[in-house]
Amino acid sequence: MRRECAQHQCTTMPTYGTARSKKPEYCAKHRHPGMVDVLNRRCGHLACSKTPSYGLQGTKTAIFCVKHSKRGMVNVISRRCVNNECDKLASFGCTGTKKAEYCTVHAKEGMSNVLDRVCSHLGCNKQPNFGVGGSKRAEFCQEHAKEGMINVRSRKCEHPLCTTRASFGPQGTKTPAFCSRHAEDGMVNVRCRSCAHPTCFKRPYYCAEGSTRPEFCSQHARPGMININAVYAKTQGKRARNAPDRIPPRTKKRPRQPGDVPSVQAPVKQEPDQGMPLESESFVPRARNIGEEAKSD
Repeated sequence: MRRECAQHQCTTMPTYGTARSKKPEYCAKHRHPGMVDVLNRRCGHLACSKTPSYGLQGTKTAIFCVKHSKRGMVNVISRRCVNNECDKLASFGCTGTKKAEYCTVHAKEGMSNVLDRVCSHLGCNKQPNFGVGGSKRAEFCQEHAKEGMINVRSRKCEHPLCTTRASFGPQGTKTPAFCSRHAEDGMVNVRCRSCAHPTCFKRPYYCAEGSTRPEFCSQHARPGMININAVYAKTQGKRARNAPDRIPPRTKKRPRQPGDVPSVQAPVKQEPDQGMPLESESFVPRARNIGEEAKSD
């Protein structure tokens, strides 16, 4: 007989129970405070109850969540691109299906993104950001958004006539309300990660050795932690600001164009009355032999 949630008239399969117990009693909706998922595998990090998705490359066993994954681990849960030489996550498949087979680089002609929501406009495969005001459902992209629709994915500053992205909010919340210019006194940046130390809102740069996720600032870093920015600056040969993916790519040198001025200054042309040849003539110095030097003397 299929197990059901202990909540009255709830037929959902239970996955949550008391800590250190293996008996699921409630579903995620009706779970009691303090209950954890006892049916599915949990992150191997102590005191972490998140579902793991990262493991050793080449295996199918997830050990850690994205936060506590070790260096070199990859996502072993999500489907990979079927290209033998590619290890990126697959997101493209045949239109009308939900099976992802290829990444965006190796997707074949006619395939579309089957994992992420796309614009509701017929024939448009862009990701939607615009929807009806007051709703959280994005329906159209910026090009096909209807009149009166707003960007529901990126929250805007609540100050009148300000369209800047909001990043500051009340301390202890995760909902941004104002931009840095219109933030009220006492508000903090709730979009960017802050130091894990209580009451500290500085940017973290220090993490445990072997990890790439910064947790503490320089003041509250624990013994043995390393500065992830310093490590990346040393390995990449340039300064890393916050994370590896934020390091700007090296710009290519622009090839020389026909109208460019040469870097080395050309010799100055002399006038004809100074004994120098005209610009149209090519000056080739003639070597004097010993006989001519004797006659001249």
